[in-house]
Amino acid sequence: MVHDLNFPTELVVCPTVREPDGLALSSRNRYLSAAERTHALLLSQSLASASVMATEGVHDAGRLKSSILQHLKSSPALEIDYVEIVDPATLESVSDVRGGALIAVAAWIGKTRLIDNALVPATHPFQENGVMIAS
Repeated sequence: MVHDLNFPTELVVCPTVREPDGLALSSRNRYLSAAERTHALLLSQSLASASVMATEGVHDAGRLKSSILQHLKSSPALEIDYVEIVDPATLESVSDVRGGALIAVAAWIGKTRLIDNALVPATHPFQENGVMIAS
């Protein structure tokens, strides 16, 4: 939007600040009970797992999304709002993460809605699993 509307604004992307246990830092965390907080960790854990999968060569966004959903559905305390894998610049869905991607999740835990995200960096277009391949 900043680019499309020519806002004289510089957008600076920073890493998500996290609690020592990995939960994204948020004022909403104070509404979680101890048990709910344990379930909330599934958001960051599922993102970390998907990021590792992408680094290890899983480029199919559908497969990554399925893995995240399976991880989140392991807790009956979570009500999944969304899991999306999108282009970080346009927020349009992507089917392959080799060009880079933003993985975004949102879920309800009790009466608290939590969000989290992870960036998957672009990989060299001629690399697969760290090995150079022909074009």
